[in-house]
Amino acid sequence: MRRSRRNGPRGSNALANVRAFVLLVLPLISCTARQGPFWSTTSKGPASEATLQSRAETLWTAKVEEDWKTAFLFLDPRQRAETTEAEFTAWSQENDPLKMLSYSVERVQIAGDLGWVEVHYRAAVRKYPDLPPRDAHQWQKWRLVAGHWYPVRPQEWSSYPAAPALRDAEEETRLRSRFLESWDARHADRWSELYEMSDPRDKDDVPVEEFVDAESRFAYLSYELHWVEVQGDRGSVRVSYRHKVTDPSLTKLLARVAVLTEHWKKRDGQWYRDLIRSN
Repeated sequence: MRRSRRNGPRGSNALANVRAFVLLVLPLISCTARQGPFWSTTSKGPASEATLQSRAETLWTAKVEEDWKTAFLFLDPRQRAETTEAEFTAWSQENDPLKMLSYSVERVQIAGDLGWVEVHYRAAVRKYPDLPPRDAHQWQKWRLVAGHWYPVRPQEWSSYPAAPALRDAEEETRLRSRFLESWDARHADRWSELYEMSDPRDKDDVPVEEFVDAESRFAYLSYELHWVEVQGDRGSVRVSYRHKVTDPSLTKLLARVAVLTEHWKKRDGQWYRDLIRSN
């Protein structure tokens, strides 16, 4: 039997994670959410693999040739509106950590307005020219904006799923169904039922009473499911919740929308909410 560590560091982290989900849900409205659901599956332009591959090769060629003028055109439109070509060029010449030496685009995949480009490249560290170059591999994430493909900024990668080639489509269907079960419980305030869908290994650290107390502080009105991702026995669900606080003294507050990624874990063939994201 697994010994409870409810009062230790792990238990504290577990309760903090639950509280973060429900108590910090208002500030979890991401920058991506404010700009709209870029992970939409409705195409708005030339969303073909050939078009994306051509765009990717143009960008990576510019990286190798240090053609900053061309690379500037591949900045997300929001970024481009905040700087100039001259500023971008000056910054890149001084601060870009890697000097790209060569590249090859291996695979391209698209799903609606999302794209993924598998790239192998060889690079040297700009500030340490004596270090030998290194080979690297990356699945770069792209998105379609106003009919053109742009690479997603690395700091926003967590808002987008991994490439389909890396994911388990069959298990994603199962996880999607499991998430819908959890939504039914959440929407109906069946908190004990939702608790039973949590990872059994987390329950020593998250008592049902504290779980229910934390979760019931919001009434969940509706949801929008953006994507489901499964790699191995780990799953992620990107979802928007529209909710209101249940505190009687705050009833005048309007409903808000929060966008977040829920983590799930498969154990013994079943999917459970991962209250403690562990390795």
